[in-house]
Amino acid sequence: MALIVGIIRGWNTMDGKKLYFVCALYVAKFLSKIRFSHIKGISLKLPVGTLPFSLLEFLHEHKNDIKHLKCDLFEIPELNYVLSINENTCSYISELDRYFREKKRMHFFNLGGNIYVRIKEFVFILPFPYGVLELVETFFDESYGGLDVHNGTVIDIGAFIGDTAIYFASRGAKKIVAFEPAPPLYRIAIKNVRMNKMDNVISIRNEAVGERYDEVTLKYKKSWPGGSSLLNTGSSVQNVVYYPVKMVPFSDIVYELGYVDLVKVDCEGYEHKIFLNAYVSGSLKNVENIIVEVHGNPNNIISLLKKSSYKITQKSLSPYLHLLYACKSY
Repeated sequence: MALIVGIIRGWNTMDGKKLYFVCALYVAKFLSKIRFSHIKGISLKLPVGTLPFSLLEFLHEHKNDIKHLKCDLFEIPELNYVLSINENTCSYISELDRYFREKKRMHFFNLGGNIYVRIKEFVFILPFPYGVLELVETFFDESYGGLDVHNGTVIDIGAFIGDTAIYFASRGAKKIVAFEPAPPLYRIAIKNVRMNKMDNVISIRNEAVGERYDEVTLKYKKSWPGGSSLLNTGSSVQNVVYYPVKMVPFSDIVYELGYVDLVKVDCEGYEHKIFLNAYVSGSLKNVENIIVEVHGNPNNIISLLKKSSYKITQKSLSPYLHLLYACKSY
């Protein structure tokens, strides 16, 4: 009864399609002991046109997909929390919606309580329902393509689940050093690299990259892993875990490698401090190409890169999010 009341109250407060998915999840949760092959028979006993009838038909249509949603990686959020979500914070629902839309060109399957996805010739474990957007950007949109990394050395700052490192390896990079400070994502990335048999090319370090050696605190967002950050953004502490992580300076990483063909950076705001360190230390003279996702005003980073002899191409994803491609030669 509480579920039905919540649905009625929330129907006009959220996007109808997204709320529909949430309702279906709750019905699936409550009917978890009933075989999915019986759902259609159950739905036929209800008057056509009613919300329960529609939801059960939805479940029957997507019964193979709903099986993937029954995992222990992420709990279905409490109904009150779902109905309180606004458009700026509905990452869980947005990612779930993306999952349903992308299943036509991705193959999802549940194995041992983990959600896997096959995309092109690669297989990934997901921090479900998150990770679908990043895979689309990397392998379909090829946001990190266009630069030659064949036989090159790559630094990947913000490895997430290993998707970009695997992408660079598939394009012929000979050595990739990737950094992922969030322990849950680091563990997934390690598994993905091994599963795709690229651990001879890719090494992943459970460290943050910054401007100094230090132990810092990572704000890991369980409800949006890709948005985890070293910065104190002042956002809600709900579903947040704080991890102590080791930080290493960008300049020392470049010094260890000697020469770097490409640096990719996606670290949720900390890129500003990284590139200040890179410029002041002079380490950019040993870096040929850079792809960086900039949060906030990109002008300071653009200025530092131009002073370091890079030519810049800018792609604005939103007023607050920009993708910069910096190259010393074309």
